[in-house]
Amino acid sequence: MSTIALVMEHPRTNRANHAYRTLRSLIVRGGLSPGTRLRETRLARELNVSRTPVREALARLEQEGFVSTHRGAERREAAIVAPLTKSDAKELFCLVGALEGVAARLVTRFPEPERQGLCETLEAAHTAFEAAIGSPEPDPSEVMATDRAFHERMVEAAAAHRLLGTWEVLKPHTLRYTWAYSEYFARRGGESAREHAALVEAIRGGDPDEADRAARRHYWNAADGICTVMTIAGEQR
Repeated sequence: MSTIALVMEHPRTNRANHAYRTLRSLIVRGGLSPGTRLRETRLARELNVSRTPVREALARLEQEGFVSTHRGAERREAAIVAPLTKSDAKELFCLVGALEGVAARLVTRFPEPERQGLCETLEAAHTAFEAAIGSPEPDPSEVMATDRAFHERMVEAAAAHRLLGTWEVLKPHTLRYTWAYSEYFARRGGESAREHAALVEAIRGGDPDEADRAARRHYWNAADGICTVMTIAGEQR
């Protein structure tokens, strides 16, 4: 067995990954709100692990920007859930849009049969998204899951592993804003659906420039909208 395999199977590594995934999900979905202090002892107890994997998970989350360090009244540094701000939202949405623009450009260069097959897959994901937003009482979890599935299909199809790895780190950041301001994104469902359709059409036509623009425009529009909402509703710190 390789050294890498041994490391991957190490129980402590698994516990740290479990703590990381659980905490990241809670942060993304708002279960741990911005500014919440993350106490290792309490988290270890709630996750049923020791403090070491929690510490490793928090270090990873801090490196990825989900957690920040705050110096409190006692002048001790403490880990807290990172804030949600307009400047951060603008940067993150534009970064994810740029990554998906690269992915869209790559898939337009597929041979015709492969490209058309991808478009069929994207259209199926798009149909599921439309069904989710068209429900009389849309379920936020379903809306976000179907939206992510649409974008994920395209990025995975590009088969650019570094791009996918970076996207998988940054995309959950945009989902934080989606969850925190879900009412806005629910109202934006129709616009998102039209933007999805435009992206698929550009890919189907094998137009790399238009596919790139369509992917970026989708996120730029979302960024502009969320920043407008945050100006009214306020940032979350």
